[in-house]
Amino acid sequence: MFDVIDDVMAEQNTNQENIDEEGRGIDPKFDDLFKELNTKLYPECSNMSALNFLARLLHIKVINRWTNSSFGGPIHMRWMYPFERYMKKLKNYVRNKAKPEGSIAEGYVADEALTFCYMYLEGMQTKFNRVDRNEDPGLPKRQFNVFSSQYRPMSTKKLAELCKDAKKSLHWFVLNNCDEDELKGYISEFKSESPESDLKTEFPPWFKRKIYCLEREPPSECTNELMALAHGPLDGTSYTVCIVNGVRFVVLSRDLQRTTQNRGILTLEVDDIF
Repeated sequence: MFDVIDDVMAEQNTNQENIDEEGRGIDPKFDDLFKELNTKLYPECSNMSALNFLARLLHIKVINRWTNSSFGGPIHMRWMYPFERYMKKLKNYVRNKAKPEGSIAEGYVADEALTFCYMYLEGMQTKFNRVDRNEDPGLPKRQFNVFSSQYRPMSTKKLAELCKDAKKSLHWFVLNNCDEDELKGYISEFKSESPESDLKTEFPPWFKRKIYCLEREPPSECTNELMALAHGPLDGTSYTVCIVNGVRFVVLSRDLQRTTQNRGILTLEVDDIF
């Protein structure tokens, strides 16, 4: 009886060995994967392998009915992209390649100091609250909108003398594009006094004389902005680099001397007033 059982078990073991050998021949990667899963979870772990850890995690997932997204939450660094992005930030702190750890520590401490100054010290300018590179300065409070425009020069100032015709054209351009009610009242008064006169050529000198007469009266009703609007422009001031409305404008002569150029960027003007 025992001999029969031994023969049967021996035959089953032989068949099992043949099946294992055939299976290994078909897909040898399975054996490598199985050996890798049977290794220790970490070098000092003696009671759990990677396969046991995965089996227990799968058991917890099934028992608690977790989804794939919720199941990935407790696992630290399931997605490496945030970690890689933070490593890029830490690598930017490195200034001494021989001692990267010290450079990272000093850079992190400096960043914490800036954060502290930004949060708890008033009036402290840091990289967190400073204005942008091409940010416009604050607009001044003016009576007329034509004087509210602001610019920020980025180069040395150079005086440019304007001819008489250029000053007249600039003066008329400003007066014609000023939408203030007070100026419109003077235009209506001029049209009523001289209905057949040319507004472009006759109104600026008439407006200048009108404001001059009002200025000489004892209860002067003229403001400084109204007087400046009547007297017209002075000599111009030119810059090679200037920021207006968040856009940095560079003249061609300066742009040709730079490695970074902005060729092809222009604005077409269709108005023939000026």
